Amino acid sequence: CGSALVRLANSAGATSIDVQCALHVDGSFEFRYGSIQFGPGTGRVVVGFGAGAPAPDPGPVDLDQSLPLLTDGPDRRPLVHTCTAPTLGATMSLSVTGVEAATAAFLVLGDAPVTAGVDLGFVGAPGCRAYTNVLGSVPVAVAQPVGAGSFGLAVPSAPNLVGAAFASQFVAPGAGNALGLHTSNGVRWIVGL
Repeated sequence: CGSALVRLANSAGATSIDVQCALHVDGSFEFRYGSIQFGPGTGRVVVGFGAGAPAPDPGPVDLDQSLPLLTDGPDRRPLVHTCTAPTLGATMSLSVTGVEAATAAFLVLGDAPVTAGVDLGFVGAPGCRAYTNVLGSVPVAVAQPVGAGSFGLAVPSAPNLVGAAFASQFVAPGAGNALGLHTSNGVRWIVGL
């Protein structure tokens, strides 16, 4: 495989565009234009570029009034933390998505959930919240460019753990604040049978 070909063909209203982008193994690329027929007046068009993965919608922007146009990158997406049910003798999965360019995030484990969270603006991360106390943390590998990672936590087969409540959240490096970190939502989980 020496090259890949991406073909974009669009017909919106009376405007038709046929473009190909040839990506070569040596890193070079070329745009190949087919027929381009401009229609009368205006229509809906997309202006912009994404570096990979879905780009967040910045909402309506008047390009005549907003130059240079700056949009939010993946660092503006929230970190999302989910987990499977913790069951005695099984391994639960604690996952994170939305990590920007980092290859690791940190899973924070605690036993005292903070429902409203503590705003971390006082340490340079306004808008980021701490949703648990910290009993420990574990580094978790994150696959890029998808920005996702997970950690398997073995739940011991100890009957005295049934009904025990714990809390967790993820912290990941990211641009956009002085601390250079972003936090996920918090998850409260209770060990069951």
